[in-house]
Amino acid sequence: MVASFRTTRGNVPYELLGEYKLHHTQEGQTEIKELVLISWDLIDDFFKAVLPDVRIGPTLPGVTIDIGDIVAPWNVPADTPRDGFPGTPVGRLQLIRSLPQKHRAKPNLWCVDAEVVEGVGAPDAQDGQLVFVQNDAHQTTGFARVLVTYRTLTYQVEVADSIANAATSSELCRYVTRNSQFAGKNLPIQGQQFKWWPFGVVDGSPLNETLSKTFASIQYSFTWHMVPAIPTAAYIMQSKVNSTLFDNIDGQRGARSPRGTHLYLSPELSKPYYTYAGTEVRDITYQFIFQNRQTRGPNNEVVNRGHNFVYVSGSTTVNGATVGADFFRLFRSRGLPQEAAPYLDYPTTVGTSPYDYAELHNLFRLDSTAI
Repeated sequence: MVASFRTTRGNVPYELLGEYKLHHTQEGQTEIKELVLISWDLIDDFFKAVLPDVRIGPTLPGVTIDIGDIVAPWNVPADTPRDGFPGTPVGRLQLIRSLPQKHRAKPNLWCVDAEVVEGVGAPDAQDGQLVFVQNDAHQTTGFARVLVTYRTLTYQVEVADSIANAATSSELCRYVTRNSQFAGKNLPIQGQQFKWWPFGVVDGSPLNETLSKTFASIQYSFTWHMVPAIPTAAYIMQSKVNSTLFDNIDGQRGARSPRGTHLYLSPELSKPYYTYAGTEVRDITYQFIFQNRQTRGPNNEVVNRGHNFVYVSGSTTVNGATVGADFFRLFRSRGLPQEAAPYLDYPTTVGTSPYDYAELHNLFRLDSTAI
């Protein structure tokens, strides 16, 4: 036996027999397998202590969320449904997570698997238990050799329940893997006819072909791991854009995800699986398209233009002033005060914009109507 240790959670004792395998890839993923010796009576406690688990806690006191509709501060009747149900916001449930065991020497590695390799001892003739027979009068429970695997994870886990369940927070701060892929699209330039002007020609000939302008975007997939229920918002919020800063909980991503720049497409559900403790969970992958055509406003201020803006070439009149080629917000006129500034982005009532606005953080929160 090399050394004696106890698990961080549950304080279960075990003996380290040795490092069985160390593997490190060029991509930076590290994996360590260790062989440990555990009393047979403590096998169940050991597995529960080193492997992750999750459960649904009670509703957060005094906290409600709108799971499907927009944040609509202008001209909204008091009886307007805001959560997909007649008039009443729904309660928000807490998620209580048990962390996997962290490797004692490499804090970037977490326990992802534990396997009983063999029992150590002799079977008892009476009940088949694994025991050590010291003499005719005394028997002690045997041991088991267990292979424990520690591995780097693609997501953050070390975030307290109190932080992830806070009223202004969500599970975006933990158990979420982010992947991105570049995308782009060519949009025809509207409103003006372009001319071919060779050198020395005062007035060139009109071009008969439609010209286009390339706009870059990013396709994101956010995979939420080990989720014990499906948020109602996963289906209600499809084809909506973020009404607030999105993915900004860690204080680093919000600047690149202003209002209206993340378009939520659809969810993809994995097959259900079970934690060791028996909780049925699944992974949920959300697909988004991010685009932000950041430009300058009439007063040289930085303005973010998201999915509800269209590029207009040539000059355009806004409030009596001539504005050059730019992005302008698409909306159905309803006499709202923000319509006076079509170069700015505002949440509005349902049906006013091509893409309605929603609090996309609710995709990573469980509501009391979750499936």
